[in-house]
Amino acid sequence: FVSRGDCGVNAHALANNKVAAAQDPMFALIGGDLGYDNGTAPRVALQFLKNYSANMVDPQGRLIPMVTCLGNHEVKGGYATKRAAATYYFPLFDGLYPETSYAALDFGDYLSLVLLDSGHVSPIGGAQAEWLGQALAERADRPHLIAANHVPAYPSFRAPTGGGLTGLFGTGDGNRRHWCPLFERYGVDAVLEHHDHTFKRTHPLIDGRADKYGVPYLGDGSWGQLRAPAPPEKRPYLATVGRAYHMTVHRLEGDRRFHVALEESGRVADVMATFGK
Repeated sequence: FVSRGDCGVNAHALANNKVAAAQDPMFALIGGDLGYDNGTAPRVALQFLKNYSANMVDPQGRLIPMVTCLGNHEVKGGYATKRAAATYYFPLFDGLYPETSYAALDFGDYLSLVLLDSGHVSPIGGAQAEWLGQALAERADRPHLIAANHVPAYPSFRAPTGGGLTGLFGTGDGNRRHWCPLFERYGVDAVLEHHDHTFKRTHPLIDGRADKYGVPYLGDGSWGQLRAPAPPEKRPYLATVGRAYHMTVHRLEGDRRFHVALEESGRVADVMATFGK
């Protein structure tokens, strides 16, 4: 499958659509900020779908299925609001989210995707964190267990401490307190993050520090939006970063996972391979 987020409806998003479709994926996972409608712009929401249906077609002419999770640009106000504020998102995607804004999607007993709401409609802690612990515990023996959320636990552009957009403690603080210990406890194989509009891959992390038994975080949402990332020298949890519009191909073979980041030109930006648990 292919993944990324922060798309929009510009020429770069269209170019990445075409690169993604050329990989012949079974589905596309988009981790929030689809068209940037902000819950107020129906024409933007519709244009995103038109662009997707025109370009996200595989070599056999099949429309590639889309799986999503919620981002701040799907809701009026962005954060800590009500379900009704995601004006266009839930009418489209409530098949996965009939009651909550987070869900698990199982592909038999082989792959499980855990799709989270990073504080847009549901608080990161509380009921969502309790559900996450149970969902991961039930799926800990899956050969492939992958989580996806919008706002990153380990940002590549925004500050992880102090003055971040998510409050006093910095971007991703809630994720690091409530979710990351669960990812580590239950052996999540990768976390797909977005929001910062860069390319990034972290080291495998435990408690924010590199550890070969830890969890890698891949992102950071530059399908159609772009910023300059902070260098790894300033963020020791980062293994590699880049300023490039990109998407990622995830290939699963047995118990092996290959994550290949491709720029909008088709150039390979990064390759990561992991094996087993």
